[in-house]
Amino acid sequence: MSQKNRFGIRVSPDEARVEVWSDWPPVFEPSGWKTEFRDGIRAAVQRLRSSPDQMLDAYYYCREHNNADAENVLFYSIGASHFRAADSSAIRFTRAFADPPLAPGRRRRPVYLRYQVAPLEARSRKG
Repeated sequence: MSQKNRFGIRVSPDEARVEVWSDWPPVFEPSGWKTEFRDGIRAAVQRLRSSPDQMLDAYYYCREHNNADAENVLFYSIGASHFRAADSSAIRFTRAFADPPLAPGRRRRPVYLRYQVAPLEARSRKG
């Protein structure tokens, strides 16, 4: 956790998943600790790499029903260019109004973001 324990960012050993826990979702024009938070997410997601048979799969968990748009929280506030290496074929994102998974140390955080490289066949299908 960083900046007086307001957020934490973890990259999986295989660099296929980034997990983020925070007291607040990322915002477009951050200041203070939220700038360090956004910059940490940028550095982490730039490590994700996908191949043509994979996609970027992103999740935004927050129990609170607020006006935050999932696409803005997950991508726009971070900066789309930082996902360039991970979005070769497709992007899927999900917004869950649910308790986020526990942060390391079993600490409860109100916001959880996850970015991961997933097989294209895992893509949602209509019909």
